[in-house]
Amino acid sequence: MKKICFDIGGSSIKVITFDENNKIILKEKIDHVGAKDNSVDGKGVSETSDATKNLKMLKRIPLIKCLENIANYITQMGEEVKVGITIPGVVDSKNYKVLSKSAISDIDEDILGFFKKQKLVKQILIENDARAAAIGEMVYGQNKKITNALILTIGSGIGGGIIINKKVYKGSHLTSGEFGKTMANISDHGSLYPNLSVGFLSTTAMCYRYTIAAGSEKLINGHELMQLVEQKEPIATQLFDNWIKTLTRFLINVSILDPDKILIGGGISANETFMNALKNEVNNLDYSSIMKFNVEACKLSNDAACYGMLALIEKEYIEE
Repeated sequence: MKKICFDIGGSSIKVITFDENNKIILKEKIDHVGAKDNSVDGKGVSETSDATKNLKMLKRIPLIKCLENIANYITQMGEEVKVGITIPGVVDSKNYKVLSKSAISDIDEDILGFFKKQKLVKQILIENDARAAAIGEMVYGQNKKITNALILTIGSGIGGGIIINKKVYKGSHLTSGEFGKTMANISDHGSLYPNLSVGFLSTTAMCYRYTIAAGSEKLINGHELMQLVEQKEPIATQLFDNWIKTLTRFLINVSILDPDKILIGGGISANETFMNALKNEVNNLDYSSIMKFNVEACKLSNDAACYGMLALIEKEYIEE
């Protein structure tokens, strides 16, 4: 039986279909339908500052729209399948519940009940996207050769998976690895929201900053941002340099867990310019006062989360 793994992101849904031998048959993306205007710290985008007026850049997608798009995709396949879905935010995989908003809104949905009505779905599993990426990278990307590791996924937000003794650590409240919710500036005692790491480290945050700085009315994507960096466009280059330096200092903080490796995932990890700049910044740190750590790109790059769901479906990784 084929396995279809869906990785729900802020801009689209990544789909990988695996055959009976776990070989990739097809990789593609599903565009989101039914996105809603987002808000920033309780305000609409047009209210946040003069610079953002007339910009409709930030979107949230209702969970039910994602589920419907996935169900329609499966129906079009026309055959029985096993399904794995990764979702950003806090996810209770055992009870099929999403517990926190992210790029996905209106999260109070009966996911298991929804898919029980889909006759072609013979098995359904869900998991947090970054945690699934950690599982996929550990099992298939690293061939189970890592014992302790951090997987940092950089995309619409900032997520992570923490591997301890070959097991993905979930925490007491299923919130482990929510690196985007850490404080980027601990000395600012004002509003918490502007100082969250997600606003300084995510690819979407960088694209947003570039769009504002350039005075554009259209939000660029990560691929377009890196093209501008490689073309040495001044605004993009300055933002990129600051991004790499800020991300490196964040990695210093999380390195206290003493992992074998810190692995970078998400779409940006496939960009050589990005990874080379990050590695160079990390290698040039003064390690006389901090602990040395290794940083690499995930071998599975942006496919890691889908592979994580495959590992769960195939019981290549079993939660205790």
